[in-house]
Amino acid sequence: MACRKEATPVTPTPPQVVTPPIVGKTYYVDASKTSSGDGLSEANAFKTLSEAANATAAGDVVLVKDGTYSAFQETTSGTDKAWITWRAFPNHKPIISFDGWQGIYIKGSYVEIDGLTVRGNNANVTLSDALKQGKGCQNSGGEYEAKYNRNGIYVDSRTSASNNPKGEKYHHVTIRNCTVYECGGPGIGTIQADYIIVENCKVYNNAWYSLFGTSGISLYQHINSDASQDVKNIIRNNVIYGNRMFVPWVFGNCKFTDGNGIIIDDFKNTQNGSTFGKYFGKTLIENNVVYNNGGRGIHCFLSDNITIVNNTCYQNSASPEIDEGEITFYGTSSNPSDNCTISNNILFARTGEKANSVSNATNYVHRNNIYFNSEIGSQLSTIGKSADPLFINPANGDFKLKTGSPAIDFGQSSLYFPKKDLLGNARPKGKEVDCGAYEIE
Repeated sequence: MACRKEATPVTPTPPQVVTPPIVGKTYYVDASKTSSGDGLSEANAFKTLSEAANATAAGDVVLVKDGTYSAFQETTSGTDKAWITWRAFPNHKPIISFDGWQGIYIKGSYVEIDGLTVRGNNANVTLSDALKQGKGCQNSGGEYEAKYNRNGIYVDSRTSASNNPKGEKYHHVTIRNCTVYECGGPGIGTIQADYIIVENCKVYNNAWYSLFGTSGISLYQHINSDASQDVKNIIRNNVIYGNRMFVPWVFGNCKFTDGNGIIIDDFKNTQNGSTFGKYFGKTLIENNVVYNNGGRGIHCFLSDNITIVNNTCYQNSASPEIDEGEITFYGTSSNPSDNCTISNNILFARTGEKANSVSNATNYVHRNNIYFNSEIGSQLSTIGKSADPLFINPANGDFKLKTGSPAIDFGQSSLYFPKKDLLGNARPKGKEVDCGAYEIE
């Protein structure tokens, strides 16, 4: 393993994220309609999301009313000044329940998805059937089946006749205020994309039945759509739990390898014949609560330039085959991961398992974190504390801190930290930053 305990921290400058202005048409979708209109008013709303998707152009907004809808694909791109926005109608909670491979399939740039719920098919699948699915480890015959491998919200720029025949590379996609659950594959996944923001989402009970080693939120093999080396990807203010592999990965020697809460995977572009080269943008992971996932809480593999700050990670690595920790930063001996800051986090391990792992990594900072149920690895900075963080009610998903928690004021404000916590409270409130996703009142 190649590493330095104290390197120059990754200093992110997050871009200002604002709601794109409405500069085009506003379309309405209402599942309760007996027939579709032109979509340009509530009275004449479209009945299906696909009708709206066929109509959108740069600058348009689609407002979706309550109801249960089928999947849709957004195949049109906006522009930097005229995004395409899909948004729940005010105070409505529309649900997308889907039968195919993707619930929301984004095949365009400058697209925002805001406030939609995507429900997968796990409730209608049994593990015994999933283990016997076609092309799997128990059954090499047959065909891949969508019902076991469904992707909740998906951005995929790989080139194929059915997916992306023009070879476009999709970028500037924001997914916020969404709930994605019970999808057999990833909850939210991107492949060969750029400028991805996932914020204020709830992502749970995904990745159970897929053959492909999926996770809750997965960013894989990002590409450089421009020359910027600033922060280009942000995963923040999300609650992520229960994502786990119950079916072994058919391309991973039929082992249980993933089911992570969050994974940043192969941004060096070393796998599957990629010719895109190393990704130079920075990635920021902050203010997330990540718990009871089968794999690691936050896993960074073969990827550089990552800041992981003020996250609460609790009893991940639930799969017995995985014990590598709450937050991990891995490379390979021939291609180490480089330049990562891991600070102000809470890492509460399962009994007998690691809280953190760093392997084949260079130039990282690992400091001012709270650990519990695990020793602090000898390869890491000693600026950490082993102590019970005193959560209010972790059994019921309440990871706010009790008065007297050792996580209070133990964070480091000389490094980058998010100025608001998961609930929007200003940070810091005391002498220093609290560790974890919540700043105590």
